[in-house]
Amino acid sequence: MANNEINKARVVYYGLFASLFTFFENTNNYESIKNTLKVLGENPLDKHSKKALDNMNSFLEKKSANNLKDEMNIIFYSLTSSYIPVSASYYDEARDDGKKKLEMLDFVLKSKFRRDENIYKESEDNIAFILSFMSKLINEELQEDKNSQEIAKDVFKDILNEVIDSFINRVYAHENAEFYKDLALVLKVFMEFERHFYSLKAPIKEDVQDIKRLSEKDQKKPAEKRVKKNFEEFASI
Repeated sequence: MANNEINKARVVYYGLFASLFTFFENTNNYESIKNTLKVLGENPLDKHSKKALDNMNSFLEKKSANNLKDEMNIIFYSLTSSYIPVSASYYDEARDDGKKKLEMLDFVLKSKFRRDENIYKESEDNIAFILSFMSKLINEELQEDKNSQEIAKDVFKDILNEVIDSFINRVYAHENAEFYKDLALVLKVFMEFERHFYSLKAPIKEDVQDIKRLSEKDQKKPAEKRVKKNFEEFASI
């Protein structure tokens, strides 16, 4: 497969992951996700991702956009379920607003893209933002933009490669994950593909300890309604 064809597939994968790790209201986004998953299910990276994609497609066939949003909300936004940090800094230093945020700010400033703070409220080291940023950089690479190509390589090497496994493990192990358990498997397979693409190995390190919170059982609070965030700008694929 020529590099351009590989990069086109990478754009789709990164865009899909970005969409599914951000809150979405637009029904068109949901339909786009369904169509993308069907295509990927017909052209999986390996047998493990094939099974996971089949499960995800089956979930979407049997259930609705609301079921998917409900699962997303309880996994990432609910105070009554296990906590999943969504910033690269947290997986690097067990705190938000750390050095990974500064590194990501530097990468964004080197690119032609900027975060619209009126639309996207999370910081630049938010996992979904990073995945979306990679999709956009690789898409620019398809237009022979060498600067975007170099930035994408550095973002993967210095940010994603360092933290993504810890994020994947938490999503996979979450007690309410059904669709997202399979998504975590697909993301894991894709990250291994990316390591091969960039000739990198996974870092050898233990997950940072959660120094901000008590055990998850001790941390539980009564359920309360939380404000839903608008991530429309980065939810397209």
